[in-house]
Amino acid sequence: MNRFSLQIHGESGMGLESMGEILMACLKNLGLYVVSEREYPSLIKGGHACVYITVADQLVRSIDRVCDLGIGLGREGLDHVSNSVKSGGTVLLACDRWERADPDFAQKLAEKNISFDTIDSGAILELLGIGALFANMLVLARLVQMLGLDRVHFQSQVSQKFGKKPVALQSNLACIQHVFLQSPDYFIELPVGNANPEHLLIDGNTALALGAIHAGVRAYYAYPMSPSSSILSYLARVAPSTGMIIKQAEDEITAVQMTLGSNHMGTRALTATSGGGFDLMTETVSLAGMIETPLTIILAQRPGPATGLPTWTAQGDLNLAIYSGHGEFARLVVSVSDPGDAFLLIQYALNLAEIVQIPVIVLTEKTIAERKMTVPQFEQNTISIVRGLISTDSIASQKHARYVLTDTGISPRWFPGTPGGAFFANGDEHDERGNIDESENTANIAQKRIKKAEYLLSLLPDPEIYGNVSNADHIIIGFGSTKNAVLDAQSLAKITVAYIHFSYLFPLKTEIFSQLDPAKCSIVESNQTGQFAQLIFSQAGWKPRHHYLQTNGRSLEYTDVLVFLTSIATITKPQKIQL
Repeated sequence: MNRFSLQIHGESGMGLESMGEILMACLKNLGLYVVSEREYPSLIKGGHACVYITVADQLVRSIDRVCDLGIGLGREGLDHVSNSVKSGGTVLLACDRWERADPDFAQKLAEKNISFDTIDSGAILELLGIGALFANMLVLARLVQMLGLDRVHFQSQVSQKFGKKPVALQSNLACIQHVFLQSPDYFIELPVGNANPEHLLIDGNTALALGAIHAGVRAYYAYPMSPSSSILSYLARVAPSTGMIIKQAEDEITAVQMTLGSNHMGTRALTATSGGGFDLMTETVSLAGMIETPLTIILAQRPGPATGLPTWTAQGDLNLAIYSGHGEFARLVVSVSDPGDAFLLIQYALNLAEIVQIPVIVLTEKTIAERKMTVPQFEQNTISIVRGLISTDSIASQKHARYVLTDTGISPRWFPGTPGGAFFANGDEHDERGNIDESENTANIAQKRIKKAEYLLSLLPDPEIYGNVSNADHIIIGFGSTKNAVLDAQSLAKITVAYIHFSYLFPLKTEIFSQLDPAKCSIVESNQTGQFAQLIFSQAGWKPRHHYLQTNGRSLEYTDVLVFLTSIATITKPQKIQL
């Protein structure tokens, strides 16, 4: 795989996201595979922000922390860009009076043999009579020149981005025209692209939203909370064409209650939140378990506790998803890994919630939610919508026993208001018809709810295996975004690596662990306490020799995996490695 990486450094409010979106569209137009991620502080303006973009001639899943080309905007960009570019790379800088800001900057670059180009944005904008906010377009235009991207397509993307803001569009086009009057000092050769032009460039949240639409979701309720908020904004934007009901609730309790109520009455509904919002939803998760009504919640993970790092990433809410809600009842926890996975798994999750009549928590992560990737177009109409309902004709024969005891724990389900099918959906413990019951017989109903987990497990697929487990020098086990880093590292590792990926986390299929030698295995995850390793040990009694924890709020990347694989070659005892 031939990779090329660049980074745009600056402050929040400098338009880095817009620059990245336009640039990625131009790179995709060349037939390149693209992956991009934003890092930004929890500030509207100020603080260090960065856009990472990596392109390749093959499918690429993870970004590069050290880049070939670094772009710096303003003082904040100047402070970070010199440390981000590899030796022999290139820096493009838009920072007025940069010599005054850091007189040693040029020397730092010279020591790493880094080519250095500047654009005097202040002087150009003054000449054009345009405000300082448009410095980013001057830099972007120069960048497009350096990379040899198509100017016509570039201007088309700019017009599409700012078409509803004619004054801003005019200023941006003036900046582009001025920059293209002269050639840049450096030209950079990109990998040769061969990606299908029909491939999608999409993030995980948009993929989840599209999967929900495809799965027949008719109502979406949520309270905005990073990094799940863009699901709400996307579904609201397309609501006129989908007919979906979209409601921004006043809080997460209301959102999840509306979701459960809609599901109870027969509308396939969905909600999404992050850790703190999910805390508020857990009473309703418990209620869904009691009244055996499907409830699907997307839980977008970020580092906690409390507000934590609200714009960063983690895999720290696995235990929260598994053990949330008081009392004992069956539930399903799944985890998406990339946009294609997100599109499919949300459909399976919604089906299983209705078939088994349980809460289903769909885990994602900030790095999956917001990372854009080039992926093949989604295959549509491959997963049927399954509601798990009995026919109207058979309701009378059930004698109103909505919660009748069965071998699988799954009772007949029909919608309230169906003629001849009245029942109580009772949050108190109840009998088979839903009537309050505090007798010893309630043990049977409680056991029925737990029994669903057994049947659910029989419906779940085995974990996915990438590579040959029997011939591998080392085997990595993980879930969620771990897959992206490991698969990118596989072909670059000096040893043969196999990867076992779990999408269905609870209940956990454990048969594969009896076939694995712990001495050549490791679990890789992004949390402080090794929650996935704890789960595997509790369910299978199995521990690997090594365990890698990413704990700094940054996404796990292929270079992290390569460093980890190099380090374990010299380790003879079980060890937990933490970054």
